[in-house]
Amino acid sequence: MKNAKDVVTLFREAEQYRRNKESLWQEIAERVDPRLCDFNISTDYNGSRKSQKIFDSTATIALQRYAAGLESYLSPATQNWQRIVCSDPDLTARYGAYFDSITDILFRVRRSGRSGFRSAINDVYKSGGAFGTSVLYVGEDPGRGIFYRHIPLRQMYGAVNNMGIIDTFYRKFSLNKRHAEQEFGEFLPEKIK
Repeated sequence: MKNAKDVVTLFREAEQYRRNKESLWQEIAERVDPRLCDFNISTDYNGSRKSQKIFDSTATIALQRYAAGLESYLSPATQNWQRIVCSDPDLTARYGAYFDSITDILFRVRRSGRSGFRSAINDVYKSGGAFGTSVLYVGEDPGRGIFYRHIPLRQMYGAVNNMGIIDTFYRKFSLNKRHAEQEFGEFLPEKIK
């Protein structure tokens, strides 16, 4: 198991690997969807509108249509577009009704407003269209169920393996005291409490 110092070192490597892409991503965000900006901490809008670099709405509208198209084809709201199965086809055939009931439960959760799936998947498709990649976080709220969140690309740092393939993600984000207490509960360090 790695200690905190090793993890920070690996994160710094991932941060460096991503650095040359940030200015390009920032430019794309400024011209297509300013909500996705802030890859560069040094960017200062001095109270001005973030949309000042959008001179035409064509790219913004195209991105919205792209995301809507993917959503309607890949994850339509009115259909079960995915099925739970076992890696062993014989077990799937034998217990098909069981796997179908699990699939139905999964989609009931996704369709509930509490899960946040619809808005998260739309943001995932938009980020994928704008930057070529995106992140969907699936978490559990104990006692309430599964929830989905789009994680902005500005928070994600990928580490590549010896073949140049990203095999590990690091997430860099801030929590205020209240959110830290909710996230870590009794395990929150005294210094933060």
